[in-house]
Amino acid sequence: MISNNDLADAEMYVNEANGLLKLYHPFLNPAARDYVKTQGEVAFHQERLKEAKAWIVSHPRRFAELTAGRFALFWFPRMKRTPQTIVIRLEMLLGLTGYILLLQTKSLARWLVAALWLGYPVVYYFVQAFPRYGYPMEWSFALLSAFAVSTFFLKLSGNRLRSNE
Repeated sequence: MISNNDLADAEMYVNEANGLLKLYHPFLNPAARDYVKTQGEVAFHQERLKEAKAWIVSHPRRFAELTAGRFALFWFPRMKRTPQTIVIRLEMLLGLTGYILLLQTKSLARWLVAALWLGYPVVYYFVQAFPRYGYPMEWSFALLSAFAVSTFFLKLSGNRLRSNE
């Protein structure tokens, strides 16, 4: 519900700066905290989910915009420090390049990476974007970045990867 309402932004940092978390989150909002204490955490979250679903149905265009923004921020996160943002985004681009190169092989890894990249992030397209959500996938981008760089240097030196690797 924090991620899908009239005041929401795709990015958690913006929502936090705009006071949205103070409006809705039980950790920061005394009324929400009291609701959790009296009704229970499950009831609280079921009520917020019901509100979010109603908002999504009544605001499909805005929901699509937020979802597109969260999708982009999941794959190319904006960090608090600009140099870190640049490094992370370059790693993502190199990782994508590595994956394209991996697709040209017969390696089973191409299917494993596809499953990871298609399956893991889906839930994060529907909640406010936060860079930490992508951390469990970082290893795949680092590995594929190294694959892209090594492939580049192999081609530069005239060597080729065997097609069955």
